Amino acid sequence: MIKYTRLYGVNHKRTEGQFETAWSELQQAVPKTGDTGFLLGVSDNKLLLDGIPLEAGQAERSFAQLLTAAGLSSILFSNQVTIDDFTRLVRAFAMGGSKAQDFAKQIKETLGDNKDSSIRINEVKFVAADPRLANIPSPPNSPPRPRPGIQAVAQ
Repeated sequence: MIKYTRLYGVNHKRTEGQFETAWSELQQAVPKTGDTGFLLGVSDNKLLLDGIPLEAGQAERSFAQLLTAAGLSSILFSNQVTIDDFTRLVRAFAMGGSKAQDFAKQIKETLGDNKDSSIRINEVKFVAADPRLANIPSPPNSPPRPRPGIQAVAQ
């Protein structure tokens, strides 16, 4: 769908057909009960759906690589996802270009800080770990401490 949007524009017949199919599939995939929706994530250039790796072809691998290069760890689709938010997401992907920094900028401008959006973008953030804690053992029954250096966390 992104390919058609980039090639033909948003209002082309082929693009509209792909959009309608994708919207229908998204509505079917979103859980009808609960209050979470689902998470489309990326790890090691693989797409994950709620943490489970998806079988992927070249298009999916390229999409995962683009998300990784742009510093995006996941996209959360709430169970109340709206067609307006989905349209904004598709347009942001199509307008973002193929360079990771341009793509990341477009996605962040479109959905990044909108707390009311039914689609949320999660970035990979890097925080410095305290090297002084490297050789200090963790207390029993506690999570492990971060290793010295830079640690990646999803936010």
